[in-house]
Amino acid sequence: MAFVFWKTRTDPGFCSCTALRGFDEEHRIAYAQPVADRFPDDTSYKMSDERPNDIQLADAVDNHDNYLLVSPGLRAFLEAEGGARAEFLPTQILNHKSRVASDEYVIVNVLDVYDAIDLDRSEVKWNNIDPDKITRFRKLVLDEERIPADCRVLRLKHFPNRLLVREDLAEAIQDQGFTGVSFVPTDGFKR
Repeated sequence: MAFVFWKTRTDPGFCSCTALRGFDEEHRIAYAQPVADRFPDDTSYKMSDERPNDIQLADAVDNHDNYLLVSPGLRAFLEAEGGARAEFLPTQILNHKSRVASDEYVIVNVLDVYDAIDLDRSEVKWNNIDPDKITRFRKLVLDEERIPADCRVLRLKHFPNRLLVREDLAEAIQDQGFTGVSFVPTDGFKR
């Protein structure tokens, strides 16, 4: 079983969004902490002014937070095929004039976190502020024996702000033709 990192891609014509508005505890999403019980119903993302002519909504929308912001179709696919414990946090996407472009998108907050980084074989830089978190890799080696065989989507302890997807699920997502998605191999991954 091999894994790849999920990376949102912004193609020409498709919007990119600013940071999440209306939720003061957004850092909890980056750290895979449950927030559904306190997530407000009036949060939003705004299309970035850096791309003023790009207004199409991809199935996975690039955003400043690097959260997985997905369409109803991609959400349904992930619920059916992903197999991860996750929260689906509803939010609006506002266009460049601050009008609602969609109120059907959700942030996918994957809650399955595994201690699967082989720290002896990986080359990491630890965060100066939070010494339990990794800031970057020179080399990333996974210990896949620490990941349950049926796991298809997860986050890594020490590096929870990026999603890992099992290769077969990544291929299935691409085969479905969802827009805004790409995947990066963990071999040689550098951040």
